[in-house]
Amino acid sequence: MSTANGPGRAAESTLSMGTTKWLVLLLTAALLGSAFVFAKVAVREVPPLTIAAVRAGFAVTFVWGFMRFNGFRLPPFGAAWWPFVLIGLLAGAIPFATIALGQLYITSGLGGILFATIPLYSVVLTPIIVREERFSSRRLMAAGVGLVGVIIVVGPDALAGLSQQLFGTMVTLAAALAYALGTMLARRQTNTPPTVIAAGQLLSATLMLIPAALIVDQPWTLTPGAEAVASLAALAIFSTAIPMVLLFWLVRNAGAINASLVTFFIPLVAISLGAAILGERLPWQGFAGLALILLSAAFIARQVNGRARSG
Repeated sequence: MSTANGPGRAAESTLSMGTTKWLVLLLTAALLGSAFVFAKVAVREVPPLTIAAVRAGFAVTFVWGFMRFNGFRLPPFGAAWWPFVLIGLLAGAIPFATIALGQLYITSGLGGILFATIPLYSVVLTPIIVREERFSSRRLMAAGVGLVGVIIVVGPDALAGLSQQLFGTMVTLAAALAYALGTMLARRQTNTPPTVIAAGQLLSATLMLIPAALIVDQPWTLTPGAEAVASLAALAIFSTAIPMVLLFWLVRNAGAINASLVTFFIPLVAISLGAAILGERLPWQGFAGLALILLSAAFIARQVNGRARSG
């Protein structure tokens, strides 16, 4: 799901967001946010590694077709594949598996909130990995506000190790960290089209996840019900493959900075669907923490956007 920026990164900030682009962005956020609900339902009967393998395997067929439709090809297997392997591990295999694992222990709404911490990781790690930005005291302070929001969301009981949510919270935060790292590595592949990166990363993730699922889960022994199978199919197609293609469209037509705004809406969708479909209810501190996380992420995005415009 990485959307690397190509040449002309500074110029992308001049791309405006009209009604159509906003509708596509909101649809993309709705589809991505639904992943936590579908994973919550599927993981009741299907183990996390199998969920991740099916999710990646379905998605790669859609993205590969989209890549070929746009006239691109994957490079021959060799040294050129190492970036795909690393990005596939960080932005595919790890988050797909850990999101599903986390849903065994936390609500889908909480999962969506925790995954919205991606911009907070980016503030600290981008200057180290991408090496195109310096540390900013304002952005670090904003990340601190977001961290306070995470602490409020998790709650004192979990931080004290007294809650069963702690493990699910930690693995979901690890999913966000891995995805942030993978996205930053993708940004360094400036000479590779985003669709090629995504197809390569998903194929790499699939080749990692299938053997792991076969060894650990032995999926041929599973007998999931219709609800779990339907949720797994929806997770792979509607929450992964289709929104990834929409993200490519947004990056091309609205720029990567505007496309990144999708992060702000994912937790809102996850919370709403979790309440409507699963009957989940977040305590008041969950919404208070979400407000701080979104405020922090919005400030960070504004700073990055302003830097791009001035560049």
